[in-house]
Amino acid sequence: MLTKNSYPANSIDCSNLRKIRDIKPCLDQSHKPPTHLYLEPGEYEWTCPSCGAKQIFTVPLITFSTFTYNGDAPKQSLFEQG
Repeated sequence: MLTKNSYPANSIDCSNLRKIRDIKPCLDQSHKPPTHLYLEPGEYEWTCPSCGAKQIFTVPLITFSTFTYNGDAPKQSLFEQG
């Protein structure tokens, strides 16, 4: 067993470190927020129905331009000439 004085000179002193609780992972499939949904941009909070853990996530504002840099509408097909 290592004592405070027996640590090697280049190691970190862990004498003030203590475990405060065990971690029990939540195995519920609904633990993480749902995905593949369309949500309006903003900040949302999800609470796991089993363990009560809360997660805050952000949906960014993403815009999709319907025009190309030269002002033309994009091609609808790879085979369309233009």
